[in-house]
Amino acid sequence: MEDYENSVEKAVRLALEKLSFRERETVIRFYCMGQRITEIASYFDLSKNSINHIKSRGIKKLKHLLFPFARDKYGIELNDREICPLCRDKRLDKIILKCAPYGPWKYALRMAKRLKIKDVKAVSTIIYHYKNHISKGNENG
Repeated sequence: MEDYENSVEKAVRLALEKLSFRERETVIRFYCMGQRITEIASYFDLSKNSINHIKSRGIKKLKHLLFPFARDKYGIELNDREICPLCRDKRLDKIILKCAPYGPWKYALRMAKRLKIKDVKAVSTIIYHYKNHISKGNENG
């Protein structure tokens, strides 16, 4: 049982470390410390809407970062709509690899629009896919 708890704790800690400082602090303060959005907004000197956005983005990243662990450990699969939009459609991966690691990311975004890949509306989605899915796969393979 101890190995199980250690593996879960390790997976969550590693995933939290990959979040930005604001995302990590917001998620921990909200879910672990029980602080309200207004308290977190005051701490960061940001609006409640900004904190809600940061929290949502952090949770979404955690879901994607913990998915491989949940799949391997428990056989859990995400619904197709919940998977990274670029993981569902690999047509852009070669273009992303040509741009990586420094860009020009706008070229990849234009190609995503040209290829009509849904849910890719910002360069940040492409960079996130590269950093968390493509480059990790290349390290392992």
